[in-house]
Amino acid sequence: MKRLGKRMRIFLIVVWCLIVLVVAVRLGSEAILTAKLKRMASDMGLSWPPRVTPSPIADSENAATVYRMAWKLIEDVPSYPEGQDSDEAKREAAAGDSLFDKLEADDYDNLLEDIELLRPYLARQEEGLKLLVEAASRDKCDFNVDYSQGFETDLSHLANSRRAARVLGFAAVVAAADGDADAAAKYSWALFTIGNHLAYESLTISQLVRCAIFGIGYGYLGDVSSLCGIPPEWRARLSKEFSRYTDWDTWVNMTYERIMALADMETWVEGKARFGDYETLLARPAPEIFAGLLTWLLFDSRLLGPLVAKMNAIKYLQLSEEYDQLQRNPSYQLSDEYWAFADEPDWPRIYAVAYGFASPWGLARARGEMRKVRAKAIVAQVGLALSTCKDETGSYPGRLSALAPTFLDEVPLDPYSDEPLIYRREGEGFVVYSVGYDGEDDGGVYEEIIRYTSSNTPVYGIPPEKDDIAWRTSR
Repeated sequence: MKRLGKRMRIFLIVVWCLIVLVVAVRLGSEAILTAKLKRMASDMGLSWPPRVTPSPIADSENAATVYRMAWKLIEDVPSYPEGQDSDEAKREAAAGDSLFDKLEADDYDNLLEDIELLRPYLARQEEGLKLLVEAASRDKCDFNVDYSQGFETDLSHLANSRRAARVLGFAAVVAAADGDADAAAKYSWALFTIGNHLAYESLTISQLVRCAIFGIGYGYLGDVSSLCGIPPEWRARLSKEFSRYTDWDTWVNMTYERIMALADMETWVEGKARFGDYETLLARPAPEIFAGLLTWLLFDSRLLGPLVAKMNAIKYLQLSEEYDQLQRNPSYQLSDEYWAFADEPDWPRIYAVAYGFASPWGLARARGEMRKVRAKAIVAQVGLALSTCKDETGSYPGRLSALAPTFLDEVPLDPYSDEPLIYRREGEGFVVYSVGYDGEDDGGVYEEIIRYTSSNTPVYGIPPEKDDIAWRTSR
């Protein structure tokens, strides 16, 4: 008995030492990982500790509340007559397609016939448009996206936001064609505000939709400017919205913060959300039980979950930096090294990828789109400042540098060349432009190649013949 008691004491001491060792390793590992993340965050200019929980917004202040009311009332812009059921819908769709074609060709003298056919459609949008403008006037917006649902997350607000942007842009062009410059500018401003209301959403797809909304607005605002001009009182408001499109650091920082929050297991999806409740799990075949318990241990348990989360966050940041270095050009100019990296089969199943957050590849591609939007926003800001300069001085300046500091705090550089934007007079108006992705001066012209397969499917990734990003006016 004495010998057994002695062995038991030795066994308990060994077990105790192992427990202490495991705890020490566990706490030490987390401390090391936390220190590394903090150092990486500092080097990348990201905030520490992460902050991701927004303050709740009352319905009376939340633009999302009004947006949802508007979405129930508005219809998408008429298009594709072959897909419509009634004769009236087909006529409106045909008129919508015709109007788009004329705007694309800058054929502003022949819009009225199509617009008259679209008056009934516009009348049906009146209440919805009022609500969209009201929503745009609210500074705060939170669609309360439940990110814990992973790939099942409801993102219908993105499609609805893009639909609302198309309707506002269409209404702006029609108002401009009717000579109502104030209404045209108001609808344009509301359109750009929709995109900025998505600025603080962490998903890459949210920011790509934001880029798309800006593209819609940029095209329509150019048409509005050509048709009736933009009233001076609206230029400042539009320029303010454009300035928010030139700063994407907030989103990049918040994406990192959202991923870092997953290191706190309280924000992670409970194991039963993916594998069913554990009682049911125990009735499954052994391999499934093993997979479920292993997943719980790695992702859901307090023992290893936080460590795995922080290891994944570190890997995410490392990959993001590497991708960002490789992705400096559009898809048709990417290096073989980039594509080899993107196709690497041993991608870690990092949290960001597993739960629909920005993958490093997606983040880098999104930054490419952001740079294009930033160039458009800068060009538009300078274009509006030139128009204001003419209104107040009676003529356009000889050089862009003359705009500062009266009409611009400082004249921004072309984000593609880090050189001044190109500016010249054209008749009674002007053109100001960025040289675009290729860095070559194409005379302020953008010519995209659209090719289709034998099954009429568009082929993407073809470089444009000319890719300058321009703002021009004939006034």
